[in-house]
Amino acid sequence: MAARSQLPAACLSWTESRLGKWIRRQVMVLPALASVAAVLLVDQWSWLLCFALLAFLLLSCLGGLRCLLLALFCSVASGVLYHERLAREYSIAAHLGERVEAPFTVMDEVRSGREGWEVMVTPTVGPSTQDRLYLDLPWMEVKPLVGDVLLVKGRLVAPAKAMNPAAWDQQDWLARRGVHTVLDAWDAKPTGEVDKRFLLQRWAWYARGWIGERITAGLEPGGQDEKVIRAMFLGERPQGAREMVEDFRKSGTIHVFAVSGLHVMMIGGFVAFMLRLLGVPRKVWVLAVIAVMFFYAMVTGMRPPAMRAAVMGSLVIGAWLFSRKPVLGNGVALSALVAVLWNGHMIFMPGFQLSFGVLVAIVLTTSLVHRCFRWIHYMDPFLPRPLYSRYQECSLWTRRQLSGGLTVGGSAWLGSAPLMFWHFGIVTPASFLLGVPLVFMAFFIMSLCCVSLCIGSLWPQASQQLNRLNGLQAAGARGMAAALADAPGSHFLHKEWQQGERVVVYAMPEGGACAYLGIGGGALLDAGDRDAFYQEVWPSLNRYGAPVDSMIATHADSQHCGGFLPLLERYQIQQALVPDEGQSRGLLRSLLSELDSQGVTTLRAGEGQRLALDADSWIEVLYAPGNVGGLADDRCLVLRLHWRGKTLLFLGDSGFEFEQWAMQGSVDLSADILVLGKHREDLSGSPALLEKISPKLVIASEHAFPEGESRGEAWYASLEQQGIQVHRLDQSGAAILEPASDGIKLRAFRYPK
Repeated sequence: MAARSQLPAACLSWTESRLGKWIRRQVMVLPALASVAAVLLVDQWSWLLCFALLAFLLLSCLGGLRCLLLALFCSVASGVLYHERLAREYSIAAHLGERVEAPFTVMDEVRSGREGWEVMVTPTVGPSTQDRLYLDLPWMEVKPLVGDVLLVKGRLVAPAKAMNPAAWDQQDWLARRGVHTVLDAWDAKPTGEVDKRFLLQRWAWYARGWIGERITAGLEPGGQDEKVIRAMFLGERPQGAREMVEDFRKSGTIHVFAVSGLHVMMIGGFVAFMLRLLGVPRKVWVLAVIAVMFFYAMVTGMRPPAMRAAVMGSLVIGAWLFSRKPVLGNGVALSALVAVLWNGHMIFMPGFQLSFGVLVAIVLTTSLVHRCFRWIHYMDPFLPRPLYSRYQECSLWTRRQLSGGLTVGGSAWLGSAPLMFWHFGIVTPASFLLGVPLVFMAFFIMSLCCVSLCIGSLWPQASQQLNRLNGLQAAGARGMAAALADAPGSHFLHKEWQQGERVVVYAMPEGGACAYLGIGGGALLDAGDRDAFYQEVWPSLNRYGAPVDSMIATHADSQHCGGFLPLLERYQIQQALVPDEGQSRGLLRSLLSELDSQGVTTLRAGEGQRLALDADSWIEVLYAPGNVGGLADDRCLVLRLHWRGKTLLFLGDSGFEFEQWAMQGSVDLSADILVLGKHREDLSGSPALLEKISPKLVIASEHAFPEGESRGEAWYASLEQQGIQVHRLDQSGAAILEPASDGIKLRAFRYPK
């Protein structure tokens, strides 16, 4: 009995001993976890996070007093630093609406926006030179560079919120970069000065340009191969190559286009291999590799993943400098701890989570995954190793490399797959197979880039030949990604919109319009302009796997049908309904030509015409003015959707001409839901028209610019007084209508509850 009672105590003692030993060996793990928990707790209070922080501190006691004090110090420091950062960031947001005229310094690379350039800036002088703002500035004759000082006149405004499903959320994106204020500038002039604080970043920008020219000399300018090489080596986003980027994304290998730990370690590994091959002493090549890794991270834009990898790589190989065996877990934890102390916002970034998720998975699951691939490098136990022939030695080495690559690839996939599904709604089993050969191919591409850089200045012709060879490798990588992206089972998207039915009325900018009718094979009613389609509509169609086999254009306005051309590039459209404007011209002519070339059944709209969506749902044309004079809005179709026993009336941008026709005629305009645009010049939605329609719900667009797109608050107040429910797209975001037991349920994108 005594022995039996001592058994639990012995097990507990053994567990404490083993766990304490592991904690003392991986001494940085618990301080890093406690720091992460402290930052999460400051960002959003939760009892669960509080208990997690307490648990990490209690576990650190098993590692001894020093481990406990270290975890306690790191957690307090991380929490305090993050709290102070948030307080400073939100203090700037208190000045929203104020006019500003002051010098600002460009902090990073300028990007193109819809109506100008966008860039992160900081005040050049004054007590707030640590603050960051996002600058929207008009087009300038010369594109500003990092470190340039601009004299800016503008107004402080809040960042834009995402108004449509899966669209880019500027507010959230900026918040996790420590910015809560946008400087909307109407005038910006270069002063000719360069801020000395950014001389290093400016030099890195020039170095990046020089490197980009060297590694692509001899290739077709602007070609696909050049874009792949620049994306892999410098992390540049391929412009005008959406299909290629989509292939890499669906094959699960898009990470080769983002400079991260993989790239930094590849560069470090190549330099280490070359220096060791030349017989350079360990102390020299270790220091040289560390310097090269930080140089590469700096030249490629000082992106957080690259800087984290440079820090972690320096810690790992720095251990060799002092003849100490590196502990991978400690390196990962210490680099995470440094990142959290430096900027707590990094925890919330997908790049940070993916980087450390992969590394943690490699640390925890490598031995388990390795067992699945031991058969690849199986050795005959009855054949002594000294008796191996050269062929057998070569075969064993190759099989071991393959087994090791599959092990690392499998562990990395286990760490990245849940996060990829959470953030991007995609799972890519193909990356498990393609990841290893493509990573090796990326390594050879980057290695040839390094060789080309070394000999380019001395022997330009040889450098160009190497670049052309690299171009062939880049073409091979593109081909592999495209082939696997098209293979069955290569990727699985969270195709929520392929199940059930829905109608989504998008909140489009600047007077545009678009509605997705998820009924039958799917239809798109208007598509906004080309840019708005890509920014507001396509992200949700792509992410949620929305089917589209029909398209409906209400009138020949670029803000309404400009997005149909890119839609036709991505979908096999079966039928189209377009306005009958006689001699078509401009954008409508181009659209009709493309529809004809693809063999799409095109119907010219006429009053009373129907377009079937499925057996029980159809679009009815109520008003088709044809080729009348005036603005394009005067020729807007008025359509009614019959769906699940309910009716939705789409007035589009129709104005006085339609209302006059409606009030004089006897046509039935009744509808349960009214979707209302705005004529650019006329009044629309008069009380008499609303009385004739008798809607229970009005979904209305509202735009402060152009001026004619606004109705005024009094109009909305009058609807509410009549008991009509109002959904304003500019305030509540996209309107999502879904079937419910009692009819149709409205869900606002910004306020889903």
